[in-house]
Amino acid sequence: MSTARIVVVGDALLDRDVTGTSTRLSPDAPVPVVDVDAVFASPGGAGLAALLCAEPPAVGSVPARAQVTLLAPVAADAAGAELAAALGRAAPTTTGVLLDAAYDPWPSAIARAWSAAGGAVAPGLDMLIFQAVDQVRLFTGRSLGEPLPREQDVIAAMCTAVGRPIRVAPAVPRNRT
Repeated sequence: MSTARIVVVGDALLDRDVTGTSTRLSPDAPVPVVDVDAVFASPGGAGLAALLCAEPPAVGSVPARAQVTLLAPVAADAAGAELAAALGRAAPTTTGVLLDAAYDPWPSAIARAWSAAGGAVAPGLDMLIFQAVDQVRLFTGRSLGEPLPREQDVIAAMCTAVGRPIRVAPAVPRNRT
């Protein structure tokens, strides 16, 4: 049986489930006041959907295993780091490249989790550098397939200016006429 390939796109949330006891109602509204015993955090939203897709089904004709990819923004805060860690624990290994468009803080929580799980990360700043090279082409009247004079020097200057390792220009498909 082949492995299904599933891509889940959406907002990944950090759900917090609270357990406790309630013995009274709030004086301000008819809602219970809970004395909290414990709080459990787990992935929700698209994160939960991805985890459920990766689980082997108990019944049905669905493939026993699925290769699941989650494409979801994760906040650059403590909750985002907690969510990325929870997703990393649930899916401890990965393959492929994460194109993380975050610039600051770097690395982002999802980039750290992806890298820790064995995946490669293409940082947003590197993508921005090559987008800037394409902008220079267009601003100087060139087509996207036309190399700049001293293009590698331009790329090296941009990388140096933002503190990134100097990259080699990727192969650009040439226009066919």
